[in-house]
Amino acid sequence: MRAFFLAIIAVLIADVICLKPELRSSFLQTIVISGIKAQSIGLGFVKVINTSSPELISIITKANCELDTEYRLFSEPNDFYWPEIKSIFRSINAVKALHLSKLRKTLVAVVDTGLDTDHEDIKGRVNKNLAFNAENFLTGWDSSDSVVDTIGHGTHVSGIIAAKGFNQKGIVGVSKNSIIIPIKVTTDGTIFLSSILTAYAYISWLIDVGYPIKVINASFGGENFSDLEYQAIRELGRKGVIIVAAAGNYSSNLKTSPVYPANYGLRNIIAVASGFYDPKSKTAQISRFSNYGRNISIMAPGENVISLFPNNKYVMASGTSMAAPMVSGALAIYFGINPKAGYKEATLALAQSCLKVQKLKEFVNEGCYLNVNNLIKLAQHNRKKRKV
Repeated sequence: MRAFFLAIIAVLIADVICLKPELRSSFLQTIVISGIKAQSIGLGFVKVINTSSPELISIITKANCELDTEYRLFSEPNDFYWPEIKSIFRSINAVKALHLSKLRKTLVAVVDTGLDTDHEDIKGRVNKNLAFNAENFLTGWDSSDSVVDTIGHGTHVSGIIAAKGFNQKGIVGVSKNSIIIPIKVTTDGTIFLSSILTAYAYISWLIDVGYPIKVINASFGGENFSDLEYQAIRELGRKGVIIVAAAGNYSSNLKTSPVYPANYGLRNIIAVASGFYDPKSKTAQISRFSNYGRNISIMAPGENVISLFPNNKYVMASGTSMAAPMVSGALAIYFGINPKAGYKEATLALAQSCLKVQKLKEFVNEGCYLNVNNLIKLAQHNRKKRKV
């Protein structure tokens, strides 16, 4: 009976490896066993190729067979600055995520200063065709307008999310399945509401024409409530989009000194503070510059973070602008595992999976500190539950 159910599972989800001692001498040859095509892989093992065949059940019941399961490499990244950023990945329990396979690509819109799209450490993880200059759109934009990053902020943020890794260069990003859509809203660091609203409208249009954008990274903020921005973000929520917003760098309580979009209180906004948790010593602290408050969703590392800078350079930077993309990358992994999830499921999973650190409860809701591996496990659980 066990073999029968194993066969059913194999037919549905995986290839099968069987031991056939009589084929010990053959290697890398296509053979046929009981009408089933298989590939001899040496030492008497064969891999069944067409697993949808009903005859597979009889083969498995008569042979020593197992599902062709996954293994992973245990090597650490060989990137130049890995020794410097390793503690950050351990802090958010994200090292195992670097070895995940079979993740769906997740589109992450980075609304920022643009991006060096040809940087050596992010090439191939940017959709250049969808890059957009929202800053110039209302004052004579045309298709030649560039998202060149003259400040470096957007390049740094994008690298935290999606830098390639394992290429002996620079760093590794939190999520290797992210595809960045760079949307430029400023050249000199001053961002106008009109540019932000244009960016939101462009993202909304992309979704309407078939691009399933799941996450927007918003490492910016202002002190003025905008009903227009509120309505735009709420509309993006109806389309399944999460806005990951930096909490700001004024060392202030957001309940008394609000920053937007972090403070809008919409369910599809994740407000991110900066701090650090050491899993070995169990010590935790908020960054001296970070805003705080119980209305902040989560904390992530934002101090002394090395990431990309234009012209194939790398710099260290600090701020809640660096903490937000840590969370954006983690959510990209969640959607890569569970692509049918909506923003409500994903934001709830982020809250459920985070580490609840007692010392951080006065700074963020429930002392919630990003834990990527816990989020991965919950994504896998929710995906299985969806299939039942």
